[in-house]
Amino acid sequence: MMGIHKTLLSAVLILLVSAYYSYTEELYVVNSDTSEVLRYDGTTGAFIDAFVTPGSGGLDNPNSLVFGGPNVNLFVNSSGNNAVLQYNGLSGAPVDQFVIPQDQAGFSFLAASSLARTATSTRAA
Repeated sequence: MMGIHKTLLSAVLILLVSAYYSYTEELYVVNSDTSEVLRYDGTTGAFIDAFVTPGSGGLDNPNSLVFGGPNVNLFVNSSGNNAVLQYNGLSGAPVDQFVIPQDQAGFSFLAASSLARTATSTRAA
């Protein structure tokens, strides 16, 4: 029975790291398999749309997201190409790209802040 609870807790923690619940009661979730950001109705759970379409703006294997900045844009950690991609917070259109430097071992680190704090670490393949 303990294994089931541990697995469920892991799934919840993964969702918390890779999802954002907006003030408009929408849930944004990164899908690493398809390299897109999905949007769901936060009240009903119904799928709304692919807010950031697969590969848009160079998105490759995303693993975390946060809304922020003066325009409340979306920032997504694109671990497949060691970049942080910025998208328009209203339309999901690509805005800018920031490259994340790697250390000698091939690790790159990203810390993001919104209402909560999250940090991710990725290693280039």
